[in-house]
This record gives sequence, C-alpha cells and structure tokens, in this order.
Amino acid sequence: MTAPVIAPKHFIETQHDDKIHDAQFDFYGRHLATCASDGYVKVFALGDASGRAAGATQLVSELVVSTTGPVWQVAWAHPKFGTLLATCGWDGRAVLWAAAGSDAQPTARLNFQVVYEYTAHQPASVNAVAFAPHEYGLAFACASSDGRVSVCRRNEADGSWQSQFLADPATEVAHVLGATTVSWAPSVRPGGLVSWEQATPPPMRLATGGCDNLVRIWVHDTASNAWRVEGDGATPGSGTLYGHTDWVRSVAWCQGMGLPTGSLLASAGQDKRVIVWRQDALPSPGERGGGGVWKHRELPRFKAPCWGVSWSATGMLLAVSCGDQTVTLWKEGADGEWQLVGNVTEAGAQVIREREEREQQERAAWERQQQQQQQQTPPAYSTAAGMGTRSEMPPTAGAAAVTSGMGWAPPAPGARNVGYAPPAVSASTAAGGRYAPPPPPQPVGNTAAGGMPPPPSMGTGAMPPRAPPYPPTRQSPPAYGAPTVPSYPPAPPPYPPASGGAAATAATAYNAPAVPRYPPPPPPPSSAAAPPYPAAPARQPPSPYGTTASSAYPPAGAPPYPPAYSRPNPPPPPPTSSYPPRPY
Repeated sequence: MTAPVIAPKHFIETQHDDKIHDAQFDFYGRHLATCASDGYVKVFALGDASGRAAGATQLVSELVVSTTGPVWQVAWAHPKFGTLLATCGWDGRAVLWAAAGSDAQPTARLNFQVVYEYTAHQPASVNAVAFAPHEYGLAFACASSDGRVSVCRRNEADGSWQSQFLADPATEVAHVLGATTVSWAPSVRPGGLVSWEQATPPPMRLATGGCDNLVRIWVHDTASNAWRVEGDGATPGSGTLYGHTDWVRSVAWCQGMGLPTGSLLASAGQDKRVIVWRQDALPSPGERGGGGVWKHRELPRFKAPCWGVSWSATGMLLAVSCGDQTVTLWKEGADGEWQLVGNVTEAGAQVIREREEREQQERAAWERQQQQQQQQTPPAYSTAAGMGTRSEMPPTAGAAAVTSGMGWAPPAPGARNVGYAPPAVSASTAAGGRYAPPPPPQPVGNTAAGGMPPPPSMGTGAMPPRAPPYPPTRQSPPAYGAPTVPSYPPAPPPYPPASGGAAATAATAYNAPAVPRYPPPPPPPSSAAAPPYPAAPARQPPSPYGTTASSAYPPAGAPPYPPAYSRPNPPPPPPTSSYPPRPY
C-alpha cells in the first residue's frame, strides 16, 4: 500500500540527553512540551512575539522532574485553568506545574512551579496522565504499573484534591499486570449538535488499556459517586473490549463535534495491530452504562509494534506511530474501510532537505541573473543643448561606421526601407558629443526587399549606385545647370553656396560629361512669383576624364574644374512632378 510522503515542516533541536518519550502541544498550539529518559521536561515556544507560526523555536522553560528515572508522559490542561502542565514518570509521581504570569507573549520565559504532587501509586511507575474535559472541572487521571487507575479532582470550594481508584470488583485492579494508557471521552454526547435531547452533558467516561491485552470503558455513576465498568462488564463489547493479543500500548478517544456518528475509540498494541472501536447506539441522558455494544474494525497489519494513536481535532484523521520510526495517517472511506492517506518517515525528512537545497540553488541562480542584468550597459543619453533626450535604440553594428558628428547611418544593402527610421546612437553622441540632426526620410525603393522599383536608367544600361551619405559639414551643391549623374535615390536637396572658393570650385564642373539626365521639370504654377529657370547649357564637350558615372568629380590628383556659371540663390524645385520626389 502506497501513500504520499508527508515531509516534516520544521525540525526542533530539543537537546535532550536520552530518548524522547512524549511531545504534546498546548490548547492553542503555541507551546510544545517534551519529556525524555534524562528526567527533563522542556517547553518550547512556537512562533514570533505576535503568536503567528514561524519556523524558529525558542526554549522558554526547562524542568527537572525526576532524578531517578525517565519521564513517560506530559499533558496540558485547558487554558481556562491557566498555564498548567502535568507530568508522570518512573518515580511513581504525578506532578502538576503552573506557570505564573500572563500568556500574552508566547516567547516570554515561563517559570513553572509545583502546585500539586500525587504519590498514591508509589513505588510503582505512573505510565500515563491525562486531563479531563474542562466541563467536568479540574481533574486528571493516572494509569500505573500497579494495575490501578486513579482519578484526581480538585474541589473548587476549598481548593482541596480528592482521588478515586478504578478497579474491577473481581480483581480489585483495573488491569492485571499493570495499566499502560488512559484517555477521556468527550464532554459532548454524540448527536448533541443536532438534537437538543442529546445536548445534556454525558457522565464522565474513561478508556484504559493494560498488560492484560484488554481495553476497558469506565463510567462515573453520579448517584454513588463511584466508577465502574460500562455495561455488565461480562458481555463482550459491553465495557470490556477484546481484540488485542498483546499489551495495549495506547488508547485515544475521538473528540467529535457532537455529530450523530456514535463514539469512536482507537487502540494500538504490541501485537502490531490498530483497532477502531465504534459505539453506534446513542445513549439516553438517563441511561446507566452510557450506550450499546461496541463494534470494531481493524486496520491493515503493521510491520512493527504500534506505540501510539492520536486523532485530529475534527476526528477525520487518525495518526499511528510504530516502532520502525514511522507515522502514518489514516482516514475512513465511504465503505467503512480505513485507508492510508499519508506516510511520515525519514524519507519525508530527506524530501524536505532536498527541497530546501533546491530552493537555495534556484534563489542563487536568480540573484546571479539579476546581477548580470545590472552589469549591462545602461541606455545612452544625449547632451545636446542641455537636453536629456533618452535614446531607446541600443548601439548597433552600423553605428560604428557613422562619421563623427553625424548620428545616422545609411541603410544596409538589401534591407527594406519603410520610411523614416530613428537615428542610431553614434560614438560621438554616446560619449557626450554634439547632437546630430536626424537624416531626411528615405523613399521606399529597395527592389531586393520588395519595395517600389526605381525608374529605368537612361543610357547607362544599369541602375546607378545609391547616393552617398551627407558629408560631415555643409557644402555647396553643384552649380545650377550643370549636368548631373543619374542616381537613385536622388541627390540631397540644394543648399546655399559655400563662402569659400575651394569648396565651391571642387563641387562644380565646367567640362561636365555629356550623360543622359532626367528631363527638366515643368515650370512652376505661377511664373510671375519666381523668375523662369535659365536654359540649360548646350551639350558640353566630352570630358578628358571619361564618361563613366563616377566622372562627375575629378579623380584624385587631377586639377580642379574651372569655375562654372552659378546663381547665388537657385529657385526651389517645383511642387509637383511625375518623377519621385526629392527628399527634404
């Protein structure tokens, strides 16, 4: 049978010097008491100062209970009676410890003092101790190796303590060879939540187990103020429950919520068995004996002796601890069979260790990734005219070829140009240099990328190369009327002539080659507003430098062209044209 492994949530280092025999939470689950064979009882606070659960624990009290033997069991009283703790051990004593002060802060130091010491079972060992439900007042029961079970009750009037023994009239003891465990029945009658007739608190009842392999149900008779076995004690299932073949190590009464599901009792034995007992009949408020016949259903056989059983607060789950260091969780199915739903083993502890290591590795990897992202180059900012314009475009490979002071790069060959693109950050701009103005928009005309095809060439037989980018500084355009070299995209818009003679002379051509060119543009709509264009000069003689497309400029080392006719301010181009517009 397989079940999901339940990993422990926290590990507590108790610092006990010997085996731990019991661990119990208080009513609110904020304190944990442990006892061991070293004779010490230690109390730990769980959570922070506000009472919220946390992974850290703090030792708030350490009690030296016995110096001659182990401490077998601890139990917490209801908070109605304050911070009260009961212990029992091999020395034959049952001791009540009370902590003075308020329990407002769970992490505060608790100073326990002995308020009552019960020694009626000495010299026999007291093996178990349990507090009664608070509706019955301050009372506790003890199970001893002398075979007797005693109940101690505090008189609220004078504060004195009274004790009673539970014994079978035939043997004058509760269990032959010794009593090992005790558990109180709930103070709510089954069905009391849904029926007002059953809302009356039932008489006090106890379940005990011993070395005679028996589980017995005891009921308190309020008329005679005595304890006796439930029912006649002789009929099987009336008050003496037979089912185990070895010592009964633990019994636990299910603290139900008053639902009409009957009474539930679980018992664990040295015979590797766990039996769930059920009393289906609802007892009447005035009925002596408390109810009907007990029926039982056994869980699958375990691999080791079973030492303890415990119910959840709602009674839906049953926990079983065994001698092979395992704790299993069981739940009753719709067919009445008990099914394994959880397994708390050392493998579960290994699961939580591996999970913690995996979480630490993932967190370290995430921190390294964050550090790498922070170490990357932040976005560049321009510093032109004191403006903090942020450039969202990261530096690209094309930006490295941009001339210092320009701030834009020509589109790569074969790339689709879909209009105006924001300029890339140049080296000089990223370093805090002068901000370069963005280039004019480029027309959509790249055939390789699927754009609009360029106009056919005239006489050259091949499309001219792409126009070169703008120079770093402004230069005067060629003289008006000089022949131009067909190119696509068209040349940049005209600029005013430069002031220097060398720059203007280098940019003009007197003996320009006779190459095909586009027809002259039509005259402007209003001829009176602007002077007419001068007629283009006649066909020029061939240039001694050749007639190729690149012969518009003299080769390196050649003498400059003679100055040509130019106008100071040429008129703007016509607003409309059948040819592709020039970029501005």
